[in-house]
Amino acid sequence: MNLTTANEAELLGLMATQIAAPEQARAAWGELFVRHRRYVFAVVSRSFGRYLGDEGTTDIVIDTFRRAFEWAGRQPNRSTLVDRFSGESSDATRRKVLGWLGAIAERLFKDRFREDAARTEEFDLFLEHWRTGYEHPIGSDTQLPPALLEQALATLSAGDAEALRLSLPWYDLETGCFAVPRGEASRVAALLGTNPEALRQRRHRALQKLREHFHEAGCALYGEEELS
Repeated sequence: MNLTTANEAELLGLMATQIAAPEQARAAWGELFVRHRRYVFAVVSRSFGRYLGDEGTTDIVIDTFRRAFEWAGRQPNRSTLVDRFSGESSDATRRKVLGWLGAIAERLFKDRFREDAARTEEFDLFLEHWRTGYEHPIGSDTQLPPALLEQALATLSAGDAEALRLSLPWYDLETGCFAVPRGEASRVAALLGTNPEALRQRRHRALQKLREHFHEAGCALYGEEELS
């Protein structure tokens, strides 16, 4: 088969032959990658580029196609796979496959967000703000121990932690408030599968849990009303 004339569903079908015809499967994957890598990069960059940067965006794109290849290799029936992604026209088929690749990229971004223990620069600034915003009522130490801060963050649910971290680009260190533009709030909320008001509530709940944890640990907060 001439891979350059194969549609996307046919390429996926060939990618499913990794055991019987590994070279053919790899060649089909290469054709899919060359054909659509720029599109997937544009989608990831537009949606998540501000959080990932160019290098992180490239990593997500590569991982997206790698996951697609691995998934196709686990499918037991090539013809069923082709039927699943075939549309009424070549354009419809292409759109179905591109939508599927976009969904893989979004899941990868969310997984990276949840699992990546490394702090972003914005998150470091946020944590430093909280460390220097508390004092112990006794003793001379005026900063929260890092371990206590980590314990407090661990009390947050995954959803509240996501809402807090994704909102950090709009956290004002001087006022201690979030100023998320309406359009960005809608986009971040959509990423989390919710709406802007629920996003605000999650963010507020996360901050409140941090306060409660610190107060229970015997810490006093400077300017608490500014962080609501």
